[in-house]
Amino acid sequence: MPGIEGVPPCRPGMDKLKVDHLNAMLYACQYAMSLGGGGLTGGPEIVEAWLGQLCYEGPDSEADHIDERYWVQRVRCKNTGGVYTTPLEIELVEAQFGGDPMPRHVTATNLAEWQQGTHLLWPTPGLEVYPKSSPVVLVTAVRDQQTPPIKRYYFDYPVREIMFPVRVWQDGGTTDGDHENQCDRTYTACTLPATAAAGTNGQQLGIELTPQKRRPVRGRLSCPGAGGGGVIGLGYYYLTSLADGVEFYLYDANETLGVASYS
Repeated sequence: MPGIEGVPPCRPGMDKLKVDHLNAMLYACQYAMSLGGGGLTGGPEIVEAWLGQLCYEGPDSEADHIDERYWVQRVRCKNTGGVYTTPLEIELVEAQFGGDPMPRHVTATNLAEWQQGTHLLWPTPGLEVYPKSSPVVLVTAVRDQQTPPIKRYYFDYPVREIMFPVRVWQDGGTTDGDHENQCDRTYTACTLPATAAAGTNGQQLGIELTPQKRRPVRGRLSCPGAGGGGVIGLGYYYLTSLADGVEFYLYDANETLGVASYS
């Protein structure tokens, strides 16, 4: 049987256990029972489940991920009074013992972004918990197929109906617009970490995209260019149809009214 996290090896009947270690054992047994009795032996596929909050760096100040993976810290309910209708309060799990032996600061995959490989959620800066500035998610752990297996963490936080910032570059069209014609420029959109339209250091979300935001029927617009580091726009995911699945839409390419004189 594998050991219990937070409890050092001991000789039954010979070594004394600290209160913190007994609490850790009690917690592990309670958790195993909640999974149907197999949590300590690997019976069920799911081996952990806890609340976590996104953050933008790892436990040793590792950089944020740029795809569907996120750094997640374990949090717990800190309410000490009231009834079940009292607003939920959360806090970061820091102590190794004291009845809660499973602090976590891990890489977890957002299943909602796994197919597209995007990174669209807004993590909390640093290691502190700011309860409403970053998504709180239910993190689940499973064992992979290695020998010996290791834990893989994931959560499912949909993003397709959230408007989020993107980086855009011009990639097509024939005119910025004039006194007779409407602007018809199109754009490539990438996640914010991207440093080039190809998605370098980030992920490409779409090409030849026409902004959904209404343009003037006539008149010149000042449009983002095709080079450099791109400009910030806005986009969203939408379930177009069950057949087509979720698609990315560019809402605003940061086009502004241009200045021109006509005679």
